Amino acid sequence: MKIAAIVILYHPCQETIDNINSYYDYADKIYVFDNTEQQTILKDQLLLQTKISYHHNGRNEGIAKRLNEAAHLCIADEFDWLMHMDQDSGFTEPMIKNICKVFINISVRRISPCSALILSRIFKQTYCHVRLFFPLN
Repeated sequence: MKIAAIVILYHPCQETIDNINSYYDYADKIYVFDNTEQQTILKDQLLLQTKISYHHNGRNEGIAKRLNEAAHLCIADEFDWLMHMDQDSGFTEPMIKNICKVFINISVRRISPCSALILSRIFKQTYCHVRLFFPLN
């Protein structure tokens, strides 16, 4: 099971690094899209982490556009799941372990809403929604 994560930044604070670190070990790759007009001071810290792919173009083009870009990258990179996180959201260790256990054993046809995470099927022509786990195959 290959899991990609996406987090969209907008004027992030140092706590954002802690939040990303809370799920870093459970994602195979983390796509970070920075919607801040100028590059964030956290860029150098983010790039020290090998699983992070940092994207910034100096424009705030909204969440939907960035989610769509990430979905296309995840599909091209053949990930099984896409997890969208807010910059101010993180997991406790037991929470992320339990969530990942669910995904290992889940049947896509039997997915239902779960806490703050909503599980939904995604196809190549479908657009993403906020804070979702998407099966990508």
